[in-house]
Parts: sequence; structure tokens; C-alpha cells
Amino acid sequence: MNYEQLAYNLKYFREQSGWTQKQLSEKMNVSRSVVTKWENGTVVPDLKSIIKLSRIFNISVDLIIGMDTPREDLLKEFNRIYNSASEGISVETLEIIDYLFKHPQLKEQLRRMKELPLKRQKALHTLIETLVEEFSRV
Repeated sequence: MNYEQLAYNLKYFREQSGWTQKQLSEKMNVSRSVVTKWENGTVVPDLKSIIKLSRIFNISVDLIIGMDTPREDLLKEFNRIYNSASEGISVETLEIIDYLFKHPQLKEQLRRMKELPLKRQKALHTLIETLVEEFSRV
């Protein structure tokens, strides 16, 4: 187990949940200073605490301790849900989803584009392809 990764992940998932150290400490029934020590890597949570953290964050223990990356974990979960490991969702698809979450304006534009007639959608696809090719050359 990579202890630095564990410390980083605890802080990352706490912040992703929008919680302060105090709020997480209350959920875990530990003091805030314990959470601080976990996050700065001076103390490693015991197995019971790691399991409880995985339940609180609703993620796998492997993800918390750094055995999987968020993308690998998400990919496993998608493939489990859709029961299609052989034809599952690729890492490339997850990267695109991640990009859309980081750029909500583009997500909104794509949603609007989806509502257009098919002929206009195809015209936009061609336009986007051309723009991407041109910007790739620069």
C-alpha cells in the first residue's frame, strides 16, 4: 500500500464530497486531528476505519488505498453495471466523460446539438472535425 497515495486520496475524496475535516471526523466518530493526521500521512487509518471510509465515500477500499485509480474503478463499475466486460466502456470513453464534467458549457452545447435535426447534426460533426484538424496543425 502506498501511504502517500492513501493520504492524498482521503483528502481528495473528502473535498469531492464537500466536507470539512471536522464534518468527516464527525461521520467517522474520531477527532478532527485524527483526520488531519490521516491526510498528511503521519498516521495510517486502521482497517476498520478504511472500510468505514469506503462506505462513507461510497467507493471501493481499493480506490481509497490507491490500488485502483478513479478511472479504473469507474471502468470496473460501468462494466459491472452494464455486464459487458468484453465489450465494456473504454478508458477513452471515460476520459471524454471526465472532459465533459470539467467543461459543462460544452456538455450543454452537445445536449442542444442532440436536439437538432440529423442533417444539421452531421453538418456540425463535419465542422467540429475540421476545426479540430486545423487547431491540431497549429
